[in-house]
Amino acid sequence: MRVMAARLLILAGVGLLVWCMTLLGWRRLLDLEDEPPEPESPPLVLRGPFGIVRHPQTLALLFLLAGAALRWPRPGLWVSALVAATIAVALALAEEPRMLERFGEAFRRYQQAVPFLFPRFFW
Repeated sequence: MRVMAARLLILAGVGLLVWCMTLLGWRRLLDLEDEPPEPESPPLVLRGPFGIVRHPQTLALLFLLAGAALRWPRPGLWVSALVAATIAVALALAEEPRMLERFGEAFRRYQQAVPFLFPRFFW
């Protein structure tokens, strides 16, 4: 049962990352460029996983870390996963003010409409 849950979490994480990459392109996903791929496309993506949570890449990473920790239950991996998850969430929190500065009122409305990390159906 534990192995099946681990596989599902890893699959969900990979699937979510692929979905994000499909919408953003790999250069924007990895934050290698600030400009949208085409001048006429909006720089703030609001569809797909970005309409469910504001930081789907972070959520995908949390799925992957939890899946790995479940699949290979070793104390060192649990500690590493916890540290990596803490850093990932901290980086997502630190990105919020930069996004607000860059996108202004549009991002403020986005913050009010879409939860930070966990979809509304979780609570």
